[in-house]
Amino acid sequence: MTETLEPAERRIVDDEIEMAARVGRRIAKSLAERSAARGEEQRVRHDLDLIALRDEIGEARAEDVPALLAAMMRAAGVAKVEGPRAVGLVDAGVPYFGHLRLEEGARTRDVLIGKRGMIDREAGVVIVDWRDAPVSRLYYRYDEGDEYEEELGDRVIEGRVLARRTVTFEDGRLVRVRCPAGTFVRTQSDEQPWRRLTSTRATPELKGGVGKAERAPKDGTRPSRARRTALGLGDAHLRADKHLPEITALIDAKQFDAMTAKDSGVVVLQGGAGSGKTTIALHRVAWLCFEHPQRFRPEHVAVVVAQPQLARYVERLLPALDVEGVRVQSWHGWAHAAVERTLGRGARRSTRRSGARMLDRRLLAEAAPEVARLKKHPVMLDAARAQWRRSLDRLAEGVRTDVAGRAGAESALAALAADALRTLSDVADAGARLKRTAGDASVAAARVLERFLEAERDVVAAWEELITDRDLLAGALLGPHALEPEAFASALRATARQIEEPNDLDVDDERRTPIDAGEDDDDPIDAFDPCDAALLLAIAIERHGGLPVSYHHVVVDEAQDLAAVELWPLLVASRDARGQASMTLAGDVVQRVVFDNGWDDWASVEEQLGIQAHAVEPFKLAYRSTEEVVRFSRDVLGPLAPAQAPRAVRAGAPVELFVFSDVGEEIAFLAAELRSLMAREPVASVALLCRYPERARFYASMLMRAEVPRLRLVLGAGEGGAAPDASGDDFSFSPGIDVSHVARAKGLEYDYVILAEVTDAMYPDQLAARHLLHIGATRAAHQLWLTSSRDGPSPLLPRALVDEAMAAS
Repeated sequence: MTETLEPAERRIVDDEIEMAARVGRRIAKSLAERSAARGEEQRVRHDLDLIALRDEIGEARAEDVPALLAAMMRAAGVAKVEGPRAVGLVDAGVPYFGHLRLEEGARTRDVLIGKRGMIDREAGVVIVDWRDAPVSRLYYRYDEGDEYEEELGDRVIEGRVLARRTVTFEDGRLVRVRCPAGTFVRTQSDEQPWRRLTSTRATPELKGGVGKAERAPKDGTRPSRARRTALGLGDAHLRADKHLPEITALIDAKQFDAMTAKDSGVVVLQGGAGSGKTTIALHRVAWLCFEHPQRFRPEHVAVVVAQPQLARYVERLLPALDVEGVRVQSWHGWAHAAVERTLGRGARRSTRRSGARMLDRRLLAEAAPEVARLKKHPVMLDAARAQWRRSLDRLAEGVRTDVAGRAGAESALAALAADALRTLSDVADAGARLKRTAGDASVAAARVLERFLEAERDVVAAWEELITDRDLLAGALLGPHALEPEAFASALRATARQIEEPNDLDVDDERRTPIDAGEDDDDPIDAFDPCDAALLLAIAIERHGGLPVSYHHVVVDEAQDLAAVELWPLLVASRDARGQASMTLAGDVVQRVVFDNGWDDWASVEEQLGIQAHAVEPFKLAYRSTEEVVRFSRDVLGPLAPAQAPRAVRAGAPVELFVFSDVGEEIAFLAAELRSLMAREPVASVALLCRYPERARFYASMLMRAEVPRLRLVLGAGEGGAAPDASGDDFSFSPGIDVSHVARAKGLEYDYVILAEVTDAMYPDQLAARHLLHIGATRAAHQLWLTSSRDGPSPLLPRALVDEAMAAS
């Protein structure tokens, strides 16, 4: 709902309109200057148009400046003048997002916060880049009316914040002003062009994950608990006010401090679903690249996400942060490329050719559960190190044996001892020096080192030894994540099968190619599984002291779903010449979808990696979901819930459960509701999520038969009957209905979410079920529905919700 502006509110809006017009005139002047600078010989009719428009803008009313500036931008495009994103020129479409009015002694000044800076004090325009931390911290740390004292460069400034406002532009036109006095929005009415929003939470807040803005609640009242009859909030009258403020404008003081934390070492960002972890991690990249441009270059920054579907999701945010060149990859995509780059040359080749491959071996879609637990167990990093130490010990013993009794034995052994061999490079250098040294013992020792180098350069052979060596892996039977003896034995049988050579009967002797005999895609023989890339890299790191892949900074999102052995190569790749890592980890341990990664809290993984991270205090505000969704998602966690509950920034529609006697009744109900919703709210995004991929395929097929429009089945490679070599990256991030499973939707968000089949069979009272139900629920920004059978709702559901659904069915 909206109301007419009071006189004091009108003065605020007029003030911002005048400021926006002042900035528009300065941008117009810059465009004209750039055109004139091209030289008289290139001046054409379009250039003259720019000059004329500039002069017209200079004399226009404040309300007319945006339209004239838009015309000037079009003319600039025709004239092939650099557009608004050129270096040194702010974006005319969104020139700034924050406005501070500061009182410092007898002086009052206006400072605007934007993506790029522009300073023309004569014109009264001062726009500072949000990444310029000494100045922007005033905007992020202080509220209207606060007094401040800050060090800016080599001086201390103090004063008072007279005004702090967040503004929103759409195509260069001011459409929203937010300040403590209220939120004022531009309307379509000529009689009342601006009105005030009336809502308990009209203020948009930063959402975690994708970093968009919430829609305001329907009115100033909390929704009734009476059962709704339709999916959707029916807030079409507020959709005209879907102007999204700049993400950067919504960062709070705690998030700003996290974003600008120390520029080296490992920083951990933690918080619940929708608390802004991903957004702050990416803004941290932008800040580092701006604040330390010589040390952090975007093309040398990597953003790695646990699940492949998140890569495109995150990629959509980076252009707005002005950090072109940062590459976003899934962990497996990054790891496989790193393996090929590290080991590709001279790696032993497999004769099998079918399916996905790594180092020319088959790549299995997944590892057996006990194999995955073993290969991701914390013991694996220690085992890789112990294996290399054992090899170096064998080398030393081999040298002592071969040089014993030879002339110059003592000097040769002393020279090797002084070399302190740690890597293959050290061994090669020592061998070269021995060859230049006279004496029979030195020649013999050099030959031992040559044989050692030839054998130990074969990382795949070392991997085969590592995954089958009972002694090296015995530590997996100990500790909080210990494998049961039966599971340990089963895993070793599977890894022994994995290193077997293919049966020669299945290979054409002349062509050395496989004979198609119905090969089992799940047979691990002569194949890698998804856990092996990390092991190969860990082995290579021990032998080479590092990787040929390096970055100035690495961000890992959803880090709670990666094991220490998977995080280790990324940590090593982020080290500088001094061995100092620069890494940001973002995650939430209660949002795990992977339960075999060998750690339960951040302290554990820090210990396993041998680091001491800078842990930022967990973010407590839940920006994405409503109070009702946050409360429900905490309830289903039960004993897993963190001690301090997250605080939602807004109320919304009640969480509702619908129970059915059979699945046919459920499908008919969902089809009718979804068809109606798509007709009423064509721009809504909806997710229907199941526990398993196979059930998602079933629901999608049934709803397609029911002619539900704009329905998309979203499954990964090999999931629910999908092709084993499917790309699996098919979220469109557009309005419509995605049908998928909870684990695949991890990290994403939707307007409305339906969790299907929340039954005892699908979500029993187990740790994994609690995590997954929590994750599914917190994908919802505005409304959450659940369906179940009358005979067996999940025991994780709140009792009152079940009783109400049973009574209503």
